[in-house]
Amino acid sequence: DFGANVSDLRAALANLMNPLLELLVQSGERTLQAKISIYGSVRLCLRDAYVKVEEKNPRDKGDDWLTNGVGTGGVSASGDPIAQILSTMGYELSQCISRDIVDLPLQHKCTPLLLLGDVLYEDKRTVALTRLALTDSGWDALAQLALPEVLAQLQMFAEPPKQMFLQPTSIKEKGSPAELYVSSFDAVIQLCSAICAKPKWKRLSFKILDVVHSQTELLSQLMRAEVECRMMSATALLVQYIYDNGTVFAL
Repeated sequence: DFGANVSDLRAALANLMNPLLELLVQSGERTLQAKISIYGSVRLCLRDAYVKVEEKNPRDKGDDWLTNGVGTGGVSASGDPIAQILSTMGYELSQCISRDIVDLPLQHKCTPLLLLGDVLYEDKRTVALTRLALTDSGWDALAQLALPEVLAQLQMFAEPPKQMFLQPTSIKEKGSPAELYVSSFDAVIQLCSAICAKPKWKRLSFKILDVVHSQTELLSQLMRAEVECRMMSATALLVQYIYDNGTVFAL
């Protein structure tokens, strides 16, 4: 069974990755080569955990939006071992990455940036990234990674569950595909709001609006159905903030 194999793989990789991350975030002096090696080992675990489902099982379509393109063992931190580790260690990891982006020699700054790029695909709730966006060095790193462009093109949001259009109120049914989809996009909107908390946010204003635009069809459907939820309120506030605080522009 393909799904069981993926779950077993991710559980094994999580067991390998956990002590590596604990070592990475620990305070104390270590050689540059040792730190680079730890980063590399963690990246190998995350890379091996990334499975292109459409290549192995191309007939899986429809409402499997959360795993389309990425094989995961669960849809939340409580259900997937890698997501659970990233959720538990999100704050320490974001601080470590942020610090190393600043402190590492120029030729090695790409190392924490590359790990940050991998975390983007695994941190479904974007907890670590939101915290990172609130730090100066972290904000610069996320801008350098073109984070809003990545968010606007995430495969997990390419095909909303059909249930959302047939029965818009299903977004309020706990644990339904529609509710999971909306709550995940809400996390993306919260991350975009965190990006706007820094004075340099106008550099990314067009790109942030592209993230919202990527879900125009869904947002329009929920507005027509007059369905209220936190995601809709947060999205409206984000767009209003962008237009109320100066000219929208991109650099």
